[in-house]
Amino acid sequence: MGANVTIASVTREPGPAVIEGLVDVLQDSVNSGASVGFMPPLLADEARAYWTKALEQVAAGERLLLVARRD
Repeated sequence: MGANVTIASVTREPGPAVIEGLVDVLQDSVNSGASVGFMPPLLADEARAYWTKALEQVAAGERLLLVARRD
């Protein structure tokens, strides 16, 4: 049986748990070899700074952020 996946647009300031989840996913991706504009090892503070700026751009209407969640 497949996992239930939902995709949602982030349109407001997400809670701390969501931000930490984004930090974790970015760190895991980069530190596992993904080429997404960062060099490993990616520290949590650097990933958090990236998401903080990205979320400021979302709030200003300059960026669209889609988040996929699985169960």
